[in-house]
Amino acid sequence: MVKINVLYIAQKRPSFDGSTDQIRAYQQINSLLKRDYFVYCLFQKNDSICLVEGEELIHCGAECIYTEKTGSLYFAMLKAYLFKRYPLNAAQHSFPEIRRIIKHIRQEVCFDIIHIQSNMVHNFPDIDSWIEPVVVDYVDPIRFSQERRYRWTSQLIEKAARRGELGRVRKYESFLKKRGLNHIISPGADQRQVAPVTIEKLDIVPNYIEESLFAADLRIPKERAIIFSGPINEPEYADAAIRLVKDIYPGLKRSFPELKCWIVGTNPSPDIQKLLTEEGVSLIEEKERIRTSVSKAAAYVCPLRFGCGQKHFLLEAAAMGCPIILSHTANEGIEFISGKEAMLAETNEQFIVKTKTILSNQVIRLVTARQAQLFTYTFFSEKPVMNQLVNVYAKVIKQAEGDNGREEQAQKQG
Repeated sequence: MVKINVLYIAQKRPSFDGSTDQIRAYQQINSLLKRDYFVYCLFQKNDSICLVEGEELIHCGAECIYTEKTGSLYFAMLKAYLFKRYPLNAAQHSFPEIRRIIKHIRQEVCFDIIHIQSNMVHNFPDIDSWIEPVVVDYVDPIRFSQERRYRWTSQLIEKAARRGELGRVRKYESFLKKRGLNHIISPGADQRQVAPVTIEKLDIVPNYIEESLFAADLRIPKERAIIFSGPINEPEYADAAIRLVKDIYPGLKRSFPELKCWIVGTNPSPDIQKLLTEEGVSLIEEKERIRTSVSKAAAYVCPLRFGCGQKHFLLEAAAMGCPIILSHTANEGIEFISGKEAMLAETNEQFIVKTKTILSNQVIRLVTARQAQLFTYTFFSEKPVMNQLVNVYAKVIKQAEGDNGREEQAQKQG
């Protein structure tokens, strides 16, 4: 078997407990190594650009084989944001030196495929002329998320800011489309609404859930508590947490006076902190307690009203056997069937009624939790997810070989 060389260009150092893009990169690199791929990873850390072998990154703490100081990136970010009008999430990953570094690396090593996170592409205006096949990885459907936040907010200043950012995102997507590259995206929105390129060049590849989480014993008695977890420092999750405590939890507590409400996440805003004044509400910030709290809760309630992208915390709850009541927005990209793997709700009253059903009926609670666990294992565990990524690689490499073959034939005929 020929070992495939991959160059993985990430926004930040891949990490199993970092942000969404860091977790996604870490998972993909780790699984590729298990399948005998050879991976180099290039990423920015503080004021340096680092090149690391995948094995070193996953197992040995990321000892760099190459490091170069970038100096202050502040002016590069300002230039990209103010003059080139890239969206903020792309502009903040602007590294002028990286173009020269990549050129040097590609001269030294022959890669079968280059995997690059989308917010890094603008650093390489010549990327469409590279010999190596390239896969652009959208960590989240950014435009769709911005459009939802624009429609949702009623504050004029934020609405104006969202409109301006939307224009930047559309311009950036147009830039990516002109490159003619292959794209993958994590689930969380309709493909036709997200695709910056033709549908034929877009593939869905989710993040996967760790195998160890599926070992949870569903028969262990649960505490009388509902839980919501996620990046509560982000607007859509903060809104959902406040909605749960203010509009849903009181209706449940009237029927279950002993019921507790756990909000789980780090870096809470002042608005989230204020929720602690409500009786029975607790905030859990310690990372080591997040998963244990989810496994102990009687129900996971997720009343998201806007936002998109893969709901990793929700899928982890399903893997650990916590029954789920969620909104249609939270269910996008997952596709639980209401009444089978989860309970779908939209209004506050629906959330109250369906959560009561889960809390009061042990049979429904156990059956729903088991179905969600099986569903998550089938579609979001490591093996099926990485099969999708490897299949994308194979397709792109084959396509590139075919294109090169046609070019050589045309040159001979010419």
